[in-house]
Amino acid sequence: KVLAEAVDTDPEILEKSSVLQAVRQRYVADHSALVRAAAVDILAAYSAHTRRIEPQDLSALCTRSYDVSAHVRLSASNALSAIVSLGRQYLAKEEAGALVGVTQEQKTNALMRLCRLAVDQEPAVRKRSLRQVVELWFLSASSCSS
Repeated sequence: KVLAEAVDTDPEILEKSSVLQAVRQRYVADHSALVRAAAVDILAAYSAHTRRIEPQDLSALCTRSYDVSAHVRLSASNALSAIVSLGRQYLAKEEAGALVGVTQEQKTNALMRLCRLAVDQEPAVRKRSLRQVVELWFLSASSCSS
């Protein structure tokens, strides 16, 4: 949890150490739901900072959308919604030899998982995810009509 707060303050901390690898390889699959939820939040913050989503990070977020813990699924819902929004703002393109943005396939995959969460068995997860889908839908519709 402290690491997630540190990443919110300075996301570049992940690039300067082996913390990102630990989050990807160990924390996202930890026994503790609080640790898994914090790992999801860290991956989402890192993606927002870099304006791209790495394939292994999207895979981890999608896997966590099926987590047994509602708390982790809520974090995954927020992260997936942010990825879809990021995909609208930053279409995938190459800058300085690195891919920046979100590909259409990544955006579609994140949206499909978010829609699945919108019919989750847990009312809190269902309500938040459905609200996010509706907001994304109407945001998309209003930007198309402009």
